[in-house]
This record gives sequence, C-alpha cells and structure tokens, in this order.
Amino acid sequence: LKSLKPGGNYSTYAHHKTKDNKNLCVNIHMYTHELEDQLVAVVIMKDITEQMEIQNRLESAEVNYNMLINYSLDLIIILTQDGKFKLVSPASKKLLGYSPDEMTGRSIYDFADRNNYSYINLFLNNLQLGKSYEGQFLFKKRNGEKIYLKGVSSMLPDVENAKLKIIMVLRDNTEKKILFDELAAAQNKNEDIEQLKTIILTNMNHEFRTPLVGILGYAEILENEITDHELKEMLDVIRENGERLLTSLNMIINLSALEAGNIKLFKTKVDLSVIVLKVINKCKSYADKKKLYIKLNPKQQNFVLRIDKDLLHDALFFIIDNGIKYTEMGGLTINIDYCTDGQKKCCKIEIIDTGIGIPENKQKIIFEAFRQISEGNNRTFEGLGLGLTVAQKIINMIGGEIKFTSTPRKGTTFALLIPVEE
Repeated sequence: LKSLKPGGNYSTYAHHKTKDNKNLCVNIHMYTHELEDQLVAVVIMKDITEQMEIQNRLESAEVNYNMLINYSLDLIIILTQDGKFKLVSPASKKLLGYSPDEMTGRSIYDFADRNNYSYINLFLNNLQLGKSYEGQFLFKKRNGEKIYLKGVSSMLPDVENAKLKIIMVLRDNTEKKILFDELAAAQNKNEDIEQLKTIILTNMNHEFRTPLVGILGYAEILENEITDHELKEMLDVIRENGERLLTSLNMIINLSALEAGNIKLFKTKVDLSVIVLKVINKCKSYADKKKLYIKLNPKQQNFVLRIDKDLLHDALFFIIDNGIKYTEMGGLTINIDYCTDGQKKCCKIEIIDTGIGIPENKQKIIFEAFRQISEGNNRTFEGLGLGLTVAQKIINMIGGEIKFTSTPRKGTTFALLIPVEE
C-alpha cells in the first residue's frame, strides 16, 4: 500500500477462504487517483477459482503430455494426412538413429523401406476412412539396417488447421518378426517332413509289408509240406524272424497313423472274450516256446461291447506280447470283468505277468516311443520299444485308459479300462 501512487493501475490475484471454509482464488484490479488531497483506490475483485482450476489442469496435462512424449520407450509420431511428420518423440534417436528435428517436416516415405510403400499407401487410405489401424511397418535406420516397427494408429482432430491428423505409437518388433519367420519356415519344413514321412510309410506298407506277408504265407505252406526235421527248424527261424519284422513294421506304421490322426474308428458290437481269445491264440506259439502259460479268466460268459475290434485286438496283442517278452518263468493271467470308474461303467481287462517287473526309475518312460527297460547295444530284450506306446494311444483313442502296477522281480499288471456304451 505504501508503494501506491496516484494514477496507478495494479493487477494481481490472491487466495482466500470463504465463510464456509472453501478455497477461493480472486483476481484483483486496483486503480488509484487523488481525491481532495487524498489517495483513493478503486478495487475490483473477480472470482477466478474455476478458471485457475482449468488452467492448472491444462498445465498438468501439458506436463504429462511432454513427459509421455519425451520419456516413452515407444516411438510416438503425429502425421498429416499426406504422411508428413508434425511431431516425433525422442525415441526416434534410439530406434532409427534420427533425432526428432531431423524427421519433423519430412515424409514417412523418406524413412520407410521401399518394399513397404504399398503397405503405407493402404495404411493412409484406411485411416482416412476413419478406421483405427494396427499393423507393422518396415523402416530403414540411419545406418542402413532394417527395423520392423509395430503398433496402432488412429485419427485425431487438428484444432489449428481444422483438419484431421494421424497419431502412431510404434515399438521395435524386429526380434519377434525374425522369430515368427523362423517358426513359419520351421513349420513349413515340418509339413514337408510330415508329407515325406507319409510317402515313406506308404512305400513301407507296399514295398515291405506286402512282400513280407507273402513270404510268411509261403513259409506256412512249406511248414505243412516239409517233413525233414532240419529244414523245419530253418523254416521256423524264417517264420519267427519274419513275424518279428512284420510286428515291428506294423507298430511303426500304426504309431505314425495314430499321431497323424489318420485312423478312424469303426465300431461294431463284439464279445470282448472272443477278441482276447484270438490274441491269445496268436501269441500262443511265442509263449509255448518260452514254456509260459496264458490263462484266460472271464468273470462271466458275455462281455458285449460296441467298439473297434481291430484296434482293440492290436492294443491287446502289443501288451500281451510285451508281457511274454519280459517273462522268463510262470506266465500270464488275463482277467475280464465289469467295473465302475467314477460314474462310468467300464469293462476291465487285467493282464498279469510273472515277469521281471519294471524298476521304479523306468516306470515314467514305459509309454514313451522307442524306450525300453533295457536300452543300448547291450540290451537284454529285443524290440523297438513301441508296443506300449501304440497300445496306449489306441486305448486313449477309443475312450479308455491304461493303468499299471509293477514290482521288480515279481511281475507287472496292466489294467485296460474300456467304457461301456449304453
């Protein structure tokens, strides 16, 4: 007040409290003049609380905006509709090697890879139709390297020119793009390998299995014709090794077909006991040679199921054949009965052998392809290690389940649970 002089014009603002204790911001204008030798001040006060709040919010928004632009790891760009940069965030220096000043005012085409021009044309056209856009752009760095930038773009109003402008938020996607391309190439290569595998298996089926079946057929005919003991023994060797080779070939073909999903179910009503008996008869000569028994123990006379009999036959054969292989004394007992698994009625086939059993450290791998209890050049038992793998896949395919328990040096019990369709 002491500094006031006649003819002065002063302006300031001050914060006050209202009667109800609310904050109030007022703008103060003061005009001074002399009146009867006294200094008189005319004070005009205006409530500018709302105006100051708006101003504070705008200043805060501007600070946040500048922080977003300046400190964002993503590249933020504002473009005109014809593709010229109006604003570029500092992330351009790290991603492209150019400063914002070097890019501002220039066209997006100056920094894009030539092969990406048509894509950018499509991008600009779609945005002008009012659509948001998510895509990937191929740019060139200052050092000539290529970089893939991926992000989203949309249209914004340009208040200054009463036009629309484009905002883009982009980030480096080069590593992911390279990885995606490598995965796509690997997938294509895998598809080629799968196709080649299908061709090979088809040829195996025709070029190996067909002649092998013919050889075994003639061996069976000769077995009935030849009376010489030594020739019969040699014929037995031919037949046994041929059957072993045929079994291995069938397992490889079946496993590949199961994994490729090329096997379809053909369900018919059959008596389960009949299927089991056929498998036993097929395995009998192998068991007799090792002087092992195979006992069938059905708990009742009829076990009629609607199932794919050929697939079930193969699964049972692989498990029973496996049991004979790993049993040196005693034999196999096969029990058939109905049971309940949760709320499902099932037919349960138990294959109990008195073999060597499965060591605890091997029990997790027995259903893995090409794995056996004894492995390597010094293995004790023959075979590819596919029987249980194929059997499990077949039982899973028909909606069943395989469980097992085993005690080393005492034997193993495999339980096949096959759902009964009402």
